[in-house]
Amino acid sequence: CVQSIQQHRQKAYEAAAATTPDLDALQQSMDGFASLSKNCPMTPLLWMQYAQDTKALMEGLWMMEKSATDDNAQQQQLVIQAKKEAYESSAGILELALIEFPGCALLHLYNLENIIAYICECGDIGSSNKVSSAFLKAWQSVGKG
Repeated sequence: CVQSIQQHRQKAYEAAAATTPDLDALQQSMDGFASLSKNCPMTPLLWMQYAQDTKALMEGLWMMEKSATDDNAQQQQLVIQAKKEAYESSAGILELALIEFPGCALLHLYNLENIIAYICECGDIGSSNKVSSAFLKAWQSVGKG
């Protein structure tokens, strides 16, 4: 199952070198992650890949809608909405991963990077307390199992 996920991820991101990821391959990867997470525990790295693929898929789907409109202001709003939805979906997956691996420094770091990227790319300064909260949680949890 993991090998199948990796093959779909490789196919998806090879296409990304030119433009955007292959959404069909990403969807197959997502289906593999969903099946894997239901049937057996996933490693922190697999959780991180799952979050990344979710973010890329959500953003790609929103960008398809963006290309259907000609209004520049509406396109800009769709880009911001796409990034917000993508980051929120990724954050939900990372929260599940941190429940399963609360002491994993790598997961906490990836979560912090995800939150900071969300604030920077979406301009949501009101979420800056999320960074403090995530950092405090990481500081209290890392190394405790």
